[in-house]
Amino acid sequence: MKNKYWYLFYNGDFDAMRWDDDILLYPKMDFEDLAYHMIHEVCCYEIPSYIENYIDYEAYGRDLSFDGYEEYSNGIIEIRR
Repeated sequence: MKNKYWYLFYNGDFDAMRWDDDILLYPKMDFEDLAYHMIHEVCCYEIPSYIENYIDYEAYGRDLSFDGYEEYSNGIIEIRR
């Protein structure tokens, strides 16, 4: 049985699991996917197609790992401190 604090929320076409106010799960994502999601969905930047190829999502994702994001067996977990 799941903890009573588990619930699913929907953000555009992206599903994430929220454990409580301090823990958010991004299932079936790696850091590169999370970086893409953060830039395009969360920050809502409109990036011109001629610049898109210059964005290093892998490096940005790696930087997120220093900011409370960690990999777990099924994706990424954000622990807000």
